[in-house]
Amino acid sequence: MRRLTIAFLVGLGMLIPASPAGAVSKSTAEFIAGFEGYYGKPYNDPAGFATVGYGHLLGYRPVSASDRKDIWVRGQKKPGYLSQVEAMRLLRTDLAKYEAQVFQRIGKAKVTGPMVTALTSFTFNLGAGYLDFRKSNGFTRQTNIAWHVRKGNYLTAARQMRIFDGVISGGKRYVLAGLTRRRNDEFQLMIKGIRQLGKCGLGCISEDNSGGMTLSARR
Repeated sequence: MRRLTIAFLVGLGMLIPASPAGAVSKSTAEFIAGFEGYYGKPYNDPAGFATVGYGHLLGYRPVSASDRKDIWVRGQKKPGYLSQVEAMRLLRTDLAKYEAQVFQRIGKAKVTGPMVTALTSFTFNLGAGYLDFRKSNGFTRQTNIAWHVRKGNYLTAARQMRIFDGVISGGKRYVLAGLTRRRNDEFQLMIKGIRQLGKCGLGCISEDNSGGMTLSARR
């Protein structure tokens, strides 16, 4: 009986809306760290900006000689190198701001841990503005992700997140494999959260063995 009671309480816990209070969860940080990659020494990110650890921005400029000698993170000087433990701690601190931006936009919407992880990852990667209303630009469709979450249109929000899997350069849109994988994994977390909330309706979208998307009945 005790095991059944514990299982019941755990099940209820999955339905409790996630709270922005406190530190970013370990699962959220580890999910995002898997995409950002760990770099102990400063490097230039794809935009040419000085970065270190798990995507921590040192400045909107290339890596300098002083960066390689001393790394300044949150007012503390490090001797040109961050350990993986330090980098993960810094990532969780950085993510707190992005998670707060997610909650500012979705308000009191009921969400679960996996959904918070997906939305925080999306925001850390692209910026909180991508959760807001965005007009069609000829390459991507119109989106309003945060609004759909607030309205309980979770599946629509999840689908719209997957649209942002490329970059526009020279008037052309290029789909990037890394972004496609990240968007797909975020999508699957959203679906997991939707199932926990019991909001799938007739079914939820899931990935089949061939990599395509199929409609599967809610269990």
